[in-house]
Amino acid sequence: MMSKSERSLLKSFVVFVFLVAISVVAAIWYQQRTATPAEASAGQLPETSVNSSNADKKLIFRVTPQPGGMTEYSYIVADVSGRNPRMVFDKTLPAGASMLLPDNSWDPTDTYVFLEELNSGAVDFFVVKVNGEPFADGNKYIDVGAVWANKKIGYTIRTATGWASGTLLIIYTSKDDGSRGPAYWFEIPSTAILQLAG
Repeated sequence: MMSKSERSLLKSFVVFVFLVAISVVAAIWYQQRTATPAEASAGQLPETSVNSSNADKKLIFRVTPQPGGMTEYSYIVADVSGRNPRMVFDKTLPAGASMLLPDNSWDPTDTYVFLEELNSGAVDFFVVKVNGEPFADGNKYIDVGAVWANKKIGYTIRTATGWASGTLLIIYTSKDDGSRGPAYWFEIPSTAILQLAG
């Protein structure tokens, strides 16, 4: 027969084993519960969006990894609810290059959006029509950097900060020594480049 102290010790041991078992079961349950949503969302593509000025449409930015270290960047215009999606720009880039979705992509009239590309430290911008139609020259977009280089402005594009109007994209530049250069308006769709005073 067990003494009172031995029974008490046995009882404490059983309670301890019971608590450890409950802890293990709870840990396994929690791990499975939190892993399920991650597995479910693993097949979904990462995307962000910005709403139009009138908040009736949105520009969706989708990033899709591709074989060989390439990445596909897609821009889709849809109703603010996500209905009626239409691809307006799509580009696949190698590692070391990427595209972004500026917060102020939409022009104030919701006719154009501008998109940003970063490539080996250089920045470029593309302007597309929201309705997906080509420009007068037949191109689906205006490559701001290519136009800039062709016109030999003499400064490097540093950034685009948004729209001064429905057709004027604001461009800030850098000089060759890295200091700030003048600001410009890049006019859409003519691609005229107008230096701002000061």
